Amino acid sequence: MSLLFIRCYQLNRLLYNFYPEKISWLSSEHTMSSCFATSWFIIIFSNNIFFTKDKHIPKLLLAIWDAFLIDGWKAIFKTATFFIGKIRDRLLGRSMSEITRIIKEFEKDVFKAGEIIEQEYRTEYNRIKVTNGIQ
Repeated sequence: MSLLFIRCYQLNRLLYNFYPEKISWLSSEHTMSSCFATSWFIIIFSNNIFFTKDKHIPKLLLAIWDAFLIDGWKAIFKTATFFIGKIRDRLLGRSMSEITRIIKEFEKDVFKAGEIIEQEYRTEYNRIKVTNGIQ
């Protein structure tokens, strides 16, 4: 489990580096991404398989898994950065329980959105740079 905590710490630093002015709650509220991102690291978003009406695997989920198979854990960091970037304004000034609820609702909605969000994800995925060092 210690690797999971390391991944959450790395995600906290990555989010702060990408959105320092918007994600100040990461440091000021002592918010840890482990409250909302643990399942992303453990089950790689597979809890979103059955959110489609026809029980098909959402294209966005397939894109995330493809990225994970090609890029490894960097894909999960990039995906998390994309997700938080989409809703960062809604997270400002919220309590940890509200942040977790907002992120879970967004996660359900984003997988229902279909091809539009998948195309945006692929574009943003290539823009987000994740290195092996933390600044």
